[in-house]
Amino acid sequence: MATSGARDPDLPLLSLTFLFRFWLVQCLIMCAAAGFGRLPAGQADSGVSPASPAGNKRVLTNSSPAALNGCFYQISGRDSWSAERLARELGWMREFGINTIILTSIVVESTAYYPSMLSDLQSTGSDPLRKILSEADAHGMDIHVMVYDTQHWTTTSVEFHDMLTSKVCAIATDLYDQYGRHPSLKGFYLIPEFWHPAPESLRRVWVEHYLRTVTRHIKSLDERLMISCAPFAGVESRYDAEAFEQFWTSLLRDAPGLDTLIFQDGIGANEYIDTDTKGRSFAYIHDLYVRMRRACEATSRTLWADVEAFEAVGCGYPPHISRMADQLAVVAPLAARNIAFEWAYLSPGSSTAAVEFLANYRRYLAGRPLIENVAKNRPYAFSSPPMPAYPDAGMKLTDGGREGAEQKNYVGWENQSRVEVTIELGRTRRGLCGFAASFLNSAAINCAGPASLSVSISTDGSRFIPIGRFPPPFSCDEGGPNVYEMKTTAPAEARYVRFEAEARPGGSRLLAGEMAVFSAVPEHVSRGKRYAYSCEPSSQHPDETFKLTNGDESPRWYAQAGWQDLAGDLVVTIDLESVHKLTTARASFLNNESQGVKLPDAVKVQTSMDAHAFSPLVQLVNESRRDNACNAYSATAGAKARYVRFVIKPSAGWLMLNELTVIAE
Repeated sequence: MATSGARDPDLPLLSLTFLFRFWLVQCLIMCAAAGFGRLPAGQADSGVSPASPAGNKRVLTNSSPAALNGCFYQISGRDSWSAERLARELGWMREFGINTIILTSIVVESTAYYPSMLSDLQSTGSDPLRKILSEADAHGMDIHVMVYDTQHWTTTSVEFHDMLTSKVCAIATDLYDQYGRHPSLKGFYLIPEFWHPAPESLRRVWVEHYLRTVTRHIKSLDERLMISCAPFAGVESRYDAEAFEQFWTSLLRDAPGLDTLIFQDGIGANEYIDTDTKGRSFAYIHDLYVRMRRACEATSRTLWADVEAFEAVGCGYPPHISRMADQLAVVAPLAARNIAFEWAYLSPGSSTAAVEFLANYRRYLAGRPLIENVAKNRPYAFSSPPMPAYPDAGMKLTDGGREGAEQKNYVGWENQSRVEVTIELGRTRRGLCGFAASFLNSAAINCAGPASLSVSISTDGSRFIPIGRFPPPFSCDEGGPNVYEMKTTAPAEARYVRFEAEARPGGSRLLAGEMAVFSAVPEHVSRGKRYAYSCEPSSQHPDETFKLTNGDESPRWYAQAGWQDLAGDLVVTIDLESVHKLTTARASFLNNESQGVKLPDAVKVQTSMDAHAFSPLVQLVNESRRDNACNAYSATAGAKARYVRFVIKPSAGWLMLNELTVIAE
């Protein structure tokens, strides 16, 4: 794949994540046997051993799962929430083990989301900061407040940093004068998001015209206040390990008041098509953290991890749980705390995708099998057709919980007192353990969540058995999705699941965004299983986190294992660990013509009971051929087997293998 041209050395090498973090959250508010590749349990990477090149080193192990213990949380957009509403959000955080909050954007440009005493700031008239600090005081949570935010933080001039110094010092004093007596106020968080590679001249500007003065001033207010920032690194193709480590060591030595680096892992920004901006493999992230840990240890500073909790730039949803597990496994041995960016993506009130993520996060921590949304991409029928203004041209209601606040993602009805949506799961599914749904709540277009929402199930599509009514939604926030969740009292089985929504009196429209059905009995028996391949992938696109069976079918670059210009077939053999009655074999590949990534010429599969005698090869059929997307090949696999072998004939160029899936009864 081609590498993009050189960039201006005086400008930051930025990923979309860092350019648009503020914009992203605003949009959201508005609206995963030694012969099969895995390390044996107990062989953990020390994390602080001499750093190795960011090649195809396997950086994950089967050690105990790591947890999130903090999050970023943006207050702008939530500043009008009541104390009770904010307390509910912090309660959900505590439920998932989060006790540290980096509270961002308390001042954005000239707007203050607190009653500022500074004449050059315009206050919104609300005081969400005091509500949050009071709630945190009562529950022993730590709050770190972002002093100032501006879209111009990437500016490199001396004049900008002199101005920034003056503004940050004044706001920090104002904040401390008003809120310094709250025991939960533990420190201040600073912009810019310092980056590397950056020229030495810019490092000196950061230190001499900003950090030294600002940190001295904050420490003069209260020497116990922790001062932090969230730096990031350039992409792998621009990485010089020794220069990276020396840069941060020098910056920290020259800025003694900067206590903690909350280093961004950058995984959420790997969706760029441009080769030069996509490269952040997990092996690369591991090496970055090893180097950053050394810099912090050499200067007696603290390293925290900024774990990106969004699927990709421009979307308001969490990633697949396997990606989060991989992120935590990489950074947790090296960082004192794991801080998610940000809670808005994870809050159960934000999307049904977040409900699924959090349920699986609990299971991940407990070492339990993951649940699956068995309604995803399944067809459904309506009791009455949607209104023309909010039609359903595809499968909006089962696309995985990506409804957000965009009205185009909703299916709507008006003048209907009752609406039924019946989802067909394809076959009778066992272990149904819960359901979720979302409806848009917007007075501006006269829509609200249902007066009541219930679920019934059936095995034959005729006789439906009531399961129960949903409790109230997690929140009734205006202008965004109201998310409902119901758990079963005992596992159920069904082929058809019917959601029944009753409209509120007064003619309110019903705008449904998503309907999910969760099962704790997986049909993907390959998930998390070990495998062997005939040749190692490229160091440019390594398989350092066992990507091929982790269940993450994201088209993002981090999710692919890549081979370039293979001379022969690629053979991958999965050990299912026990015999299963198979129904389907499926392989997913990235197609990206502009980057020389092509779909294979052929994909075949065969099965075995003993890994020696294999069945005849069966051709998999290409289901689609979309560019810049993952495309699946599948075939019926009606056999009993423990081992499944995929034989892949590549085209010339790059072969990017995304996921191998084996489905069983």
